[in-house]
Amino acid sequence: MVSTLTFRELNRCWCFAMIITGILSDERLQYVLAFPKHLNYAVASLAISPLSQDFVPNTAVTVTAPARMTSSGEKQTQEYSHTFTSTSNEQWLLNLEYLAHFDISGVGRKQGIVVTSSAQLVVQARSLKVTVHGSYTSSAGGFNVLPVILLSYEYLVVTECVFSLCVLLVVNPEGVNDVTIDLKLEPMQSNIMYKETYFHSGQFIQESLGPLDVLQILAEKTDLTGTWVRAQRSIAVFAGVDFDCVGLNIYICSKRDMTIEQLPPVFALAQNYVLAPLFDRKINSFIKIGYVSPSTTLSGLQHLEINVDMVKNTSTYLLFKLGNIIINLHASAPVLVLQYVVSSDATYSFDLSAAVQYPISNWGTRAEILTFDNSDVRIVVTAFCKCITTIEVGVAIEELQTPLRPDDLLGATRFCSREIAPTQNTTVSKIEINAENCSFGGFVMGRERINSGSMVPILSFNTTNHNFTSSEPHVTNRETTTTSVNDTYIVEETSHSPNPHFRSKLCPCTCLHASKSNKDLLNETVLSSKMAAIQSYLQVPRANLSRRVRRKMSAIDHRPSSTSVGFVVFVCTFVPIFGGIILSDCCRAWRYLCRGCFNPTGARNK
Repeated sequence: MVSTLTFRELNRCWCFAMIITGILSDERLQYVLAFPKHLNYAVASLAISPLSQDFVPNTAVTVTAPARMTSSGEKQTQEYSHTFTSTSNEQWLLNLEYLAHFDISGVGRKQGIVVTSSAQLVVQARSLKVTVHGSYTSSAGGFNVLPVILLSYEYLVVTECVFSLCVLLVVNPEGVNDVTIDLKLEPMQSNIMYKETYFHSGQFIQESLGPLDVLQILAEKTDLTGTWVRAQRSIAVFAGVDFDCVGLNIYICSKRDMTIEQLPPVFALAQNYVLAPLFDRKINSFIKIGYVSPSTTLSGLQHLEINVDMVKNTSTYLLFKLGNIIINLHASAPVLVLQYVVSSDATYSFDLSAAVQYPISNWGTRAEILTFDNSDVRIVVTAFCKCITTIEVGVAIEELQTPLRPDDLLGATRFCSREIAPTQNTTVSKIEINAENCSFGGFVMGRERINSGSMVPILSFNTTNHNFTSSEPHVTNRETTTTSVNDTYIVEETSHSPNPHFRSKLCPCTCLHASKSNKDLLNETVLSSKMAAIQSYLQVPRANLSRRVRRKMSAIDHRPSSTSVGFVVFVCTFVPIFGGIILSDCCRAWRYLCRGCFNPTGARNK
């Protein structure tokens, strides 16, 4: 007990020293990101804006990106800067025309992009590909960029890849970091090449990354859903697909596009989500759920059509087509949810887009959306039905769809969606959404060019402390509350711990916030229940271990030298042995035939 208390006191002193150091030093906020490096014909761009509630005049923003290689083979770093002097400068659109590329799986040294500012920012990234397969067409992928303070060291990967290249990017913000990637490949017999070595499902890739190093994995026609990325320090993880389609009936797929998303850390995942469809017959929505635990069970999907054309379920993920109803999803363990939007009309703008869905616990009351230079934007907001119509949008809007039923207006726990689009005569670079006391989530679709669109989740925050809601949870007292949703009772965990401030100078550890809850560990009942929960979480199912799975599989070696050695061994070893046996039998048979057929009299006399 004495050693434990001493450790806690030292931990508190260390956190206090960090706070004092942050106050005395310059406060800088950083964002790190990377684009798929093999897309040589894609134009990478950033849209940056300070938060309106936190705006300070003369806010300076600096972007540092790796430039193209010089003729001598040296890599240059390009630095861009911008100063926001007033609220009229709402969006800084930066095209990274000189971004360095490498087109294989491997590590790009110092190829990460850094955004630095003294104020809180909204940072969105877009990769616009204007030439696809030699024809003039377009393909776009967009994603929100999380600040470094909200990153962590463990991630679950969810992608959707059928015909093209699945992309996995790992960016190391600072220091030396050891990264381990536990591969899960679909189909199971597929493999990927990394640094001239073939890796199969169940194997590990280990790398040591330096500051701003980018690890890239390209998996051809191989889905990476279920892959785990772990590191010793915080990292940023991005995943997507180069140019592909999504759906269950892949053979009728006619629309393909590029998707890329920044994945939230495992600690930011939760169990309760609201899935809202688009009430447009020209657009289909698909939901892909990645399981943190293989034994995860889901509720709230009883209204789905269960057949091979609507649902695909494996031990790693669930993919299904979202109908025309809003689904309140509850999982028995944290899950990662991605929503895909596919156009069923060949002339429609949005061909394929994807966005990470944030859980209900991460919803906020305010959001700011950057539009780049899109000519068409559609916003889908989900919230409680009792306050869905009170959500305000800071521009002139056109209401596309807000389906309400009489019982929804009275039901306090029912969820509704609202589709909003700025009016055609409204040209804005940033859209603010305010709900005051009503938390909401959702996503935004933007039309980039003809037959191309991108989709990003709404990253909301609270008005009181301006914190982004995807913050790391602490060890807290938890109580269970039961709510009734669609006549189904769901047990939800409610946390009483405040979200940490979105400031780099605050202490990143949980010691100050969890000091009160640590008193419950002195209770023997609470301690035993927590130990049992930890033991069940750490228990490893032996049937799913890679060692047992790989025992019944043979690794394929495609090297010509390996094939030649195997052929020579076969010829030199098995041909003399079995050839001698067969030859001796053939000689005996020939003698018998000669004596019996060609000399019957001699054989009889003998």
